Amino acid sequence: MNNVYKVIWNEVSGTFVAVSELTKGESKSVTRLVDSILSGVEQTRTHFFIKPLVAALICIGFTFATYAAPLAAQVAAPSATQLPSGGQVSAGTATVSQSGAVMTVNQGSAKAAINWQKFDIGSQATVNFLQPSTSSVVLNRVLDSNPSQIYGKINSNGSVFLENPNGVYFSPSASVDTGSFLATTAHINDSDFMGGNFVFSRNGTGSSGGILNKGVITSRLGGYIALLAPEVRNEGVVIARGGAIVLAAGETYQLQFENNNTLTNILISPSTVAAFVKNGNAIEAPGGLVILSAQAANTIQGGIVKNTGTITADGLVNDGGVIKLVASHSVSNTGSISANAATQSNGNGGQVSLIADLNNPNSKTNIAGSISAKGGEQGGNGGVVETSGSFVKVADTAKIDTSAPQENKKQREGGSRESRCGCGS
Repeated sequence: MNNVYKVIWNEVSGTFVAVSELTKGESKSVTRLVDSILSGVEQTRTHFFIKPLVAALICIGFTFATYAAPLAAQVAAPSATQLPSGGQVSAGTATVSQSGAVMTVNQGSAKAAINWQKFDIGSQATVNFLQPSTSSVVLNRVLDSNPSQIYGKINSNGSVFLENPNGVYFSPSASVDTGSFLATTAHINDSDFMGGNFVFSRNGTGSSGGILNKGVITSRLGGYIALLAPEVRNEGVVIARGGAIVLAAGETYQLQFENNNTLTNILISPSTVAAFVKNGNAIEAPGGLVILSAQAANTIQGGIVKNTGTITADGLVNDGGVIKLVASHSVSNTGSISANAATQSNGNGGQVSLIADLNNPNSKTNIAGSISAKGGEQGGNGGVVETSGSFVKVADTAKIDTSAPQENKKQREGGSRESRCGCGS
């Protein structure tokens, strides 16, 4: 029995339907577009190229069902006014001062690295990073044997990196408002960091810990948010207007940027431990890009991506953004995914990809929620929705919409319509 399917647009019913992978789609140009989107997906390394968008991890152990419980049981919450302690600058220049429950880190160089004995922030405490410019970056490396607990506020005008091999927990009261923000259980050395070679490796820590967000993490317009660990769970709200949001599980992570400090690329190599990424609440990147990726090296330690919440990259001004859910073993969407053109615009719908690695004969993609990549209400084409896997299941309850209101209007009036909807294995 053939278990490899693709999904194509049915003009009669106005919906997507699952068919054999041998069935021909409506448009060859659509196939070429989809192929180009996926050209960077490789078996041993996943490479995403993020185009500039103008209008644009997890505490302890690796037990999915009981992830949050060990943190509460083993690590007491910080006091309300708790602040990071034992900070020593290891590269660049910075000074640390404190007044009551407010800590201020004045950064003197474009890049600075600080080693902290502990990095916990209480619910009534605030850490402010004052940086030379919006392109400045500060690395906070935590030496504590416990995960970092963020209950209060982190603010900055530039980019803030937080490294703790034992995990990072953002409580429901946590608020992160920075130019850009990265939290990871992987390691980067000072020389690579200061040289702008942002490569993080799990080998540097041997960590199997992760990141759990229940708070609100936001970046400035065009900024990025990256949560990188063997296990990454979002149960809060993550917002990057016109920027990029990356939740990734793997062995190594390499970030690449454009001259204007825009995140344009991430390389993820497969982890030697289980890799798990889940969004259970809200991820919002208006006019931007969202990547959820879990890459594991073998079938026993699988790479799994799940979305049970909402992921949106609707157009900020015009075109819809890009959303990619990619895993070495299993991708599942039972929530809502949206990359529509901006309301009342003539923009095109965005691009949505749900890809389980075809090089893995047991990879699975499950579509049971809603996916939307609609064109603008004043014009523009519908977007592209692509699903792929060795086994693809599209539930009867799934809703996929790449309609273009103005094109549909022309069709009703007797005009022609060129489909930009493409799905396939």
